[in-house]
Amino acid sequence: MNLDGRQLVELLTDVPEITLINTGEPTHILGGTLDLTFISTELVPVAQWEIDDELTSDHFATTTTLRMEQLPPPPRPPPRWNTKKANWKLYQDGLQKWFSNYEPAEDIDQLNQDLTDAIQHAAEKTIPKTNPTNRHHKDYWFYNDEVREQNQRINTFRRHLRQYLSPEGVKLLRAAVQHARQITQKIREDKWLEWCATFNAHTSLSELWRKLRIATGKLPRSPAHPQPLQEANRLAEHFAERSSSAQLPPVIRLHLQQINYLRDRIGKRVNMMRAMTRPKVGAGHVVLRTLYIHAIRSLTDYATPALNTLSEGQWAKLEVAQNNAMRAIVKAPMWTKIENLPKETGLTSLQTRAERLTACFATKLITRAREGDIKNGLLRALNLNRDVFNKKNMAIVRS
Repeated sequence: MNLDGRQLVELLTDVPEITLINTGEPTHILGGTLDLTFISTELVPVAQWEIDDELTSDHFATTTTLRMEQLPPPPRPPPRWNTKKANWKLYQDGLQKWFSNYEPAEDIDQLNQDLTDAIQHAAEKTIPKTNPTNRHHKDYWFYNDEVREQNQRINTFRRHLRQYLSPEGVKLLRAAVQHARQITQKIREDKWLEWCATFNAHTSLSELWRKLRIATGKLPRSPAHPQPLQEANRLAEHFAERSSSAQLPPVIRLHLQQINYLRDRIGKRVNMMRAMTRPKVGAGHVVLRTLYIHAIRSLTDYATPALNTLSEGQWAKLEVAQNNAMRAIVKAPMWTKIENLPKETGLTSLQTRAERLTACFATKLITRAREGDIKNGLLRALNLNRDVFNKKNMAIVRS
């Protein structure tokens, strides 16, 4: 054995999950073994390696056959740590107690082993493990290891067929499916016979129906709460109480009352405006827009001083009322984009108009000659000098 061979032996010793299955026969016409075949160690019992007689180059072809029907079923997965239900406080206390009494070892490997054992011991006391047998299969009433093995073999053939599509692979998959169905049907029948042997003249009808529901896949489920209806009603009442407007601050409740009042009055007048669009009335775009400005938007204009403190969400509720009015003015369908309505009607948003009216009102109030508490308070809030707004300075600014 040369140096490369010894290195390969050392590598296979370090990785026991992989095994070389060559039998020693030469794979080259000059007698050398240049082509090596490696497979998983668990597949070695069902593997067969041989040299093919066909010579495609100066190398012989090799064939590896896996007898999957003899492959043992894989073991069930081990339970895992359920970190969602862990008691982390107790876990930290356990490690802290161990560390306070521990004398570090001089050997680094021993220190690593001690730390690993301490973590493992603390986790076993404070972190539960999942139970893989906890979940029911849809056919759990007859499902066993033999059925699981047949399903795994079918899945193996399917994966192989997806990777290497061939007529032989299709035949193997069909044969595996047919064989699995026969075994499953036999197991299901045996389970039914076992159940029927337990029935007699005294068996209740409810018990028979329970068995039938289990067989049809309707798993019996216990309610999440002993009294689900009463608990649902209690949660609904609690949610209604917590989400009611009575829980809001007084200022927000006042704003909601103002908004609801305005929306109600605007909605009634918009309905009247829609009635004017009927063929017998025949009100056009100009008439409807004029009616909206004088009879509907004037409501929000009058309430502008009280609407300045509304939030963006509260303004959006009022904008819906104006959007409905603009749709009625231009007779736009519901799928029309809201961005197009102001362009068609020439109307600004209610929030923008309220800001403009407020600015005009503040300007008139500041430029008034008569002094007053409202004017002085507004100047202090704006941090402005009243001399800036006298008639002489305003004339200079305008010029």
